[in-house]
Amino acid sequence: MEYDVDLSEVECGCNAALYTVSMPGVGSNGLPFPSDDGMHYCDANEIGGNFCPEFDIMEANIYGYRSVEHTCDTPDSNGYFPNCDRSGQCHVDVITDKPETAYGYGPEHDINTAETFHIKVNFDVDSNDLFY
Repeated sequence: MEYDVDLSEVECGCNAALYTVSMPGVGSNGLPFPSDDGMHYCDANEIGGNFCPEFDIMEANIYGYRSVEHTCDTPDSNGYFPNCDRSGQCHVDVITDKPETAYGYGPEHDINTAETFHIKVNFDVDSNDLFY
């Protein structure tokens, strides 16, 4: 998956996010979890009232960029997830994982968030067709 992103006006306190979730959220009875909008939204933080696995491809603003996987406990026989890892694992975070010049607002950064930049995400699988 590839895309261009312009974060030049996404300041501190804002989060431009691109993520995947495993919808629809289902209740312990296996039926879609009740929702006012009919979308049955779910995520790893139980926003909307229901857990499901989540993969944050991009959580970003002009100062930081993070990607993180949120796993959940094994679902029951109806597909209901009783709990998920809210903080996530396998983080990739430009603030903690890269040098200060890697990402930020201005030409002194390798990725200058004052300008549009290109993102490419690979979803690789092993010999058993499992993502890694």
